Amino acid sequence: MPTTVNLSYCTIVNNLEYTEFIFTISVSLQFASIFVTSDTANIIDMLRQLRPDLNFLSFIKTDADSLEGHLQNRFNELSLQLKRLATYKLMAELEVLAQAKYVVCTFSSNICRLVQILRNAHTDTVLSLDGKWVHH
Repeated sequence: MPTTVNLSYCTIVNNLEYTEFIFTISVSLQFASIFVTSDTANIIDMLRQLRPDLNFLSFIKTDADSLEGHLQNRFNELSLQLKRLATYKLMAELEVLAQAKYVVCTFSSNICRLVQILRNAHTDTVLSLDGKWVHH
């Protein structure tokens, strides 16, 4: 299994600090692959264009229907079978993220906070771009 740096649920290309951190850490720690999770499908294509030398892995579906990100009203209209598949995908992503050595995300995201709880890892191994998470 390749070593991974993981991105969680935010727009990468709009934040230079985020993108730079990912590329710096991948070089300094000699990561072969970066696992990307996002609710926006075009993230993978943008990253691959920015850094074709890095190996980006993902479960992201890149069809036209998933380019807008997660929309709860659209999810609610899905059949029970498609809702289950989407939930299984999220669970698989959470498991990969929980095993990650490093995570870059935004703590304003419930997903990011859940991932950090599941990881039970030191806070030095997670970079949040929108501030620290204080939990009680």
